[in-house]
Amino acid sequence: MHNRMSASTLRQVIACCAIALSAVSCAMQESAPKLAFGRVDSRASARIEGARSAWTTMALHGVSAQAIEQYNAGAAELVKDAIVEAAHAVRVRQAVQTAFGTLSVRSESRGLGEWDIDRFNSIKLATDPPTPGLINEPGIGAPVLARCKPEIRNGIRDPGYPARGQYVPATAWVGFENDARRVALHLADPRAVRTIPIGKRLLPLASNVAATERSNFREKDFLRLALGGFFRPGNSFERREVFLVEPYSPQKIPVILVHGLASEPNIWENLATAIESDPELSKRMQIWCFSYPTGPAVPSSAYWFRRKLAEVRDFHDPRGQFAAERNTVIVGHSMGGILTQMMAIDSGEDFRRAYYRKPLEEIRIGKAARKLSIETLYFHPQPGVRRVVFICTPHRGSALAQTSIGRLANSLIQLPFATLNTALHIATLNRDALNPELMRFRNLGSTSIDTLSPLHPYFKALNARPIAVPFHSIIGNRGVDGPIEASSDGVVAYRSSHLDGAVSEKIVPYWHSCVEKPETVAEVVRILRLHAGLKRYN
Repeated sequence: MHNRMSASTLRQVIACCAIALSAVSCAMQESAPKLAFGRVDSRASARIEGARSAWTTMALHGVSAQAIEQYNAGAAELVKDAIVEAAHAVRVRQAVQTAFGTLSVRSESRGLGEWDIDRFNSIKLATDPPTPGLINEPGIGAPVLARCKPEIRNGIRDPGYPARGQYVPATAWVGFENDARRVALHLADPRAVRTIPIGKRLLPLASNVAATERSNFREKDFLRLALGGFFRPGNSFERREVFLVEPYSPQKIPVILVHGLASEPNIWENLATAIESDPELSKRMQIWCFSYPTGPAVPSSAYWFRRKLAEVRDFHDPRGQFAAERNTVIVGHSMGGILTQMMAIDSGEDFRRAYYRKPLEEIRIGKAARKLSIETLYFHPQPGVRRVVFICTPHRGSALAQTSIGRLANSLIQLPFATLNTALHIATLNRDALNPELMRFRNLGSTSIDTLSPLHPYFKALNARPIAVPFHSIIGNRGVDGPIEASSDGVVAYRSSHLDGAVSEKIVPYWHSCVEKPETVAEVVRILRLHAGLKRYN
């Protein structure tokens, strides 16, 4: 309890001052598995036999809750007995021995809407309970957690495959053949397959999408991931990645989710579950996330966002031929919203002028540092980005970055030595070329807290550049009485979150950390449905 309270207290402090995978080997080509028998367990055997009996009953006489429960329990036991993990791959036993005789088992895919078992390196039953209020359908089959293998192309591993693994929604169901001793084991995608045939009947397929998304966003280590990336970003640079929550699909529109200061991608679990649970959205959109240490300055993180996004795109669509990817949506929370904004604007000369009064060619700095400065301060709208969504975003900064708590947190950020050395070198040799406004900041404003201060000159550049695509704002209101113009989410004032020209602006009755709240999730889903050309919910 003490540790939980400490993390909660630290999260509040940072929020107030901020705005705050080796599976490198390809699939092993195994010889056909020899006849193998599972361990005979009387209880498991009875359940498998019960599934066979229930299948026959439902095919001939109709469906009952008891028959569905009996079938599902046996299907789950068969999954546990038949699926075997073998060196970064899974295989299906050719036979499973039960007290009632030997079952001959094969894996089968009917194509559209069903997964090939060789796509996975792990398949386990989804034991997590369904989440109330989300689409976790009761029905036929055993929901499983299917962990995908990373794609390997020309010896290069997919840069978008996340370190935490990549899970897709899947439900195992078993088809008993005429003699009832031979069974076909299927892995269906519940987002694409809604019913399965039993006899002449079509019965609903069970699903537990929420359990899948919990696995995709399972690393909820606030102290290590969020605070570590904030206070000691140099130790977390390997976590800078654009990762895909599911295998890349050229037919699906990418939706890129960007977390904010002292945060981590797990904040998107509820939104991801809602998207994956929407049968129309899940067919049209794929979820990507940008994960990054949040201690460095915003322009630096935006540079890495562009770079990592390019790596993933170059791997999956090097020729830029897939129309869906040219229709990308980015959703950013808090400081992540500023990174999102920087993906949809042209820098012009404004960002360079925010830092230097002279052209970069005249700055006395090493070649590598000069190249990095050019790539950080000069940029264009990202190809293919067609809509952006801002959640509690401080487009004009947050006054809390200038408070005593903000200054304390800022002083605790330990930037890498190379960053500090470059700042010192620039300040020493180029004082006449620097924007004088930078001199009020320690290390020339090189931290995220500095670049969230309304006094930082880059905000002038940010707000001078027009956003090149349609944009939407979701703004928190912590419930203080008075006009909306004078309201705040507790960290970011309305006047900083509001942007003229937004396609829509939604006020949600929550504090700054409102990403997981139902009104916020529903509004993002509404915007995504709009983007995909789908009808609104009633």
